[in-house]
Order: sequence, then C-alpha cells, then structure tokens
Amino acid sequence: MRHRVGAAANAGAYVTDYLALEAEAGVLEGQTALAARGLWHLQGFEEFGLLFGYERFDPFLSLGARGFLGDGRGDAGPTFGLGAMYYLSDNWALRLDADATIGLDVSPKGIYCVSAGLRYSF
Repeated sequence: MRHRVGAAANAGAYVTDYLALEAEAGVLEGQTALAARGLWHLQGFEEFGLLFGYERFDPFLSLGARGFLGDGRGDAGPTFGLGAMYYLSDNWALRLDADATIGLDVSPKGIYCVSAGLRYSF
C-alpha cells in the first residue's frame, strides 16, 4: 500500500437541515481530482441529540462521484464514505472524512482516502 499526500478545497450549501451538497477540487501527485457529493448530516435529527447530547459533534454520511484527470486520460467512479465535524465555534469546525472511490481503472479497483481539515461556515 502506498500513502500519498495532496491538497483539496471544497465548497457547499445546505439544501435541508440534514442534506448538504458540495463540490471538491484537489491535486495529488500531478493529477487533478474533482468530486460532487451529498452529505447526510446525522446531527440534524432531534433523536441524535437526545441519544448523544453532543451539540458540537456533527457526524455525516457521504455519497457522490469523483473523477481524476491526468496522464492524458480521465477516470471516474462513485464515492461513498463517512465523516464528522467538531465545531470550535459557530463558524469554525475541525473536519475528518474517510471515503472510497470504486470502479476505477486502477489496481486495486478503488482509491481509499482519509482527510482532515479546517472548515469555515458563512
């Protein structure tokens, strides 16, 4: 297994209290990655707060598509994962994601990614 380091930025908007849509662009070893996905926030459910009571902790599930451009060709596939945000304030949060993009023309037949970052909400 080979570990790689890259950089990415994303932007999104909430459609409902539970669902957010986001787009992502990133660079990894000379390849550009573009993604579009939906985030289903579990914190939006009143039952989550009743069960766990963590107002600053916001776990989510993600589903979408990611494509890679580079080496004169492109490759895309569905992506799914899970993650969480921990809000430091009303606007700033720490974010951790783990996802898999499958059905790609690579060996093994998928790319698995763990990412961490800082998020700002307007």
